[in-house]
Amino acid sequence: LIGGTTTASSDLRRTPVGSDVPGVSVIAAAVNTILTGEYAAIWGYPVSALLLLVVSGILFFPFFRLRPLPAGACASVGSVGTIYASFGLLASADTMVSPVTAVIGVVALYSTATTYRWLNEYRQKQLVRTIFEAQTNATIVERLIEAGQAGVEEVLTPRNRQVTLFFAEIVDFEELAAQVA
Repeated sequence: LIGGTTTASSDLRRTPVGSDVPGVSVIAAAVNTILTGEYAAIWGYPVSALLLLVVSGILFFPFFRLRPLPAGACASVGSVGTIYASFGLLASADTMVSPVTAVIGVVALYSTATTYRWLNEYRQKQLVRTIFEAQTNATIVERLIEAGQAGVEEVLTPRNRQVTLFFAEIVDFEELAAQVA
């Protein structure tokens, strides 16, 4: 095979291995594969689904136990690990397993876990609010919610204040009360 391999060559091809591979190198690799009989095995959807189950099984507990940011970091590591494992399998055993299904599954599992946790926390907050409003003035509950976790002590801390009291005596109050009752 004869062909130019310089970077200024106009015979450059995009391949999964690199963005600018000389065409003669691509043809040489194809001829080598045909002559040696070492073809890359492409495993289909069932193996990708199995990879999804394995990665999801590993990441299931961190997603439901950790807060969203650390769980997102686990999702990123799991996605990148799946991609590297796929390319490592291709490089070492000439076997191609698509990482797309597993990565999409990791993102879906992360989204589901995060949404579930948010919804569960929302329901718990609503339950606590309902119970608290039944026992306490609604204005105080609203002030506590607006203050947030850091401001609860500020809202509930007793304060000394000046107060003006006005005492008044109503003439014939007992008679008026008896008439109303």
